[in-house]
Amino acid sequence: MKAWKESFWTMNKLLSMAGICKKAGKLIIGFDLVKESVALKKAKIIFIASDISPKTKKEVDFLLVNTNIPLYQVNITLDEFAYGIGKRAGIFCVEDNGLAQKISALITQSL
Repeated sequence: MKAWKESFWTMNKLLSMAGICKKAGKLIIGFDLVKESVALKKAKIIFIASDISPKTKKEVDFLLVNTNIPLYQVNITLDEFAYGIGKRAGIFCVEDNGLAQKISALITQSL
């Protein structure tokens, strides 16, 4: 399969999984809510948009210093997340183990 088709397929699949997480109430959107989820030890995986600001990336890195939560920077922009999920944000976390494992597998497959 051509590289762009594979990339498009993975992006579409990831946005679909994020939509399922949102419908299940397990997708946390935005830095403040993700920070709260990390503090309550509910976050299982965190992924950020490709065009997130360096300041926000630095804050996320600082937030996850003493945790075991995986952080992925995916090849999806803020606008693509807004189109796929319905909210324009650059940081997301999943609070369900099964859904987090599936998203992690999709992300590592695309790398």
